[in-house]
Amino acid sequence: MRWVFPALQTGPTTPATTIGIEVPDMEGASQQQRSTNLKLSAGPVTRPDRMAFFDIAGSAETNVPSRFDDTPSGTYVQALVNPPGGEGLSLLGVRYAPNSEVARHKHDVPQIVLVLEGEIRQGRRVFGPGSGYYTPPNVPYKITVGPEGARLLEFRATPLTFQTLWLDGSEHDTTTRDGS
Repeated sequence: MRWVFPALQTGPTTPATTIGIEVPDMEGASQQQRSTNLKLSAGPVTRPDRMAFFDIAGSAETNVPSRFDDTPSGTYVQALVNPPGGEGLSLLGVRYAPNSEVARHKHDVPQIVLVLEGEIRQGRRVFGPGSGYYTPPNVPYKITVGPEGARLLEFRATPLTFQTLWLDGSEHDTTTRDGS
């Protein structure tokens, strides 16, 4: 089975350049592994030797399927800055559907999250527009999205090659960019 994604426009301020992305054959991979590849493949690669421009409002976003089946998860992502190789910074635009939830998980790299619109909750702590948080590597967290949904930015000091470990007791609980 091959996952082919439509061409993505790099943004209204750049020449009309589109980039098509194809993920390697993932026959036999879990839905979670396919979802991670879909998420991390969403968007153009950023060349580290050139300035990059992006528009979160005008960029294509990818609907990430559920980790357990082919139904939509209510999570949409945009790779706004995504350098190739093992070095560089990354920036993801993320949009969550109203009243959705991201199960308890952790990443192997630190991240900074800034809420742009809507509201998300972690336990009793509420984050609205202009607020955010820093998560060190391997610190578990869960997100509950408010009734308006939410849009946020996720910054990492690495390319989009980080690992996510899901802690909800699911059968397939570890994913990486290459689906291993």
